[in-house]
Amino acid sequence: AWIISAVLPMTEQNALSIGLNAATRPGPAEALARARRTGDVAVTGPIELVQLPGEPAIVAYMPVVRDGELLGFIGTSYLMKDLAVPMRGRDPIALPYRMFDAAVPDTVLAQAGTMGELLMRRNVSFGGRSWIAEFGWPPGAGRQ
Repeated sequence: AWIISAVLPMTEQNALSIGLNAATRPGPAEALARARRTGDVAVTGPIELVQLPGEPAIVAYMPVVRDGELLGFIGTSYLMKDLAVPMRGRDPIALPYRMFDAAVPDTVLAQAGTMGELLMRRNVSFGGRSWIAEFGWPPGAGRQ
């Protein structure tokens, strides 16, 4: 059992996750097992956080080890919509984008703008998972 015992910032919303056994949820259980096995950061596929239902998110788990003994994990959650902001920037005329988990390529996890013609598609690996980022032209602004 890997019980969530602390969260930051401690808000009323985040407090909903205190006491949750992360190992009982399929996505976190797989990422925790991978982090334990490899000793590296492992990331879940898209999940729903108990404190933010309906918002696709991922959680990155880093094992905490002292003298060869696993003490627990530090987990950091990220909303998919927030992860893409640095890629796209805050410029309102930036290119539209879509993000997918490569294991579930038919499900858009985050997007901004209206995608016209596809400009580029990139595979990104992070925490033992593969993600797909697509950037396109706004409608009517493709190649001339």
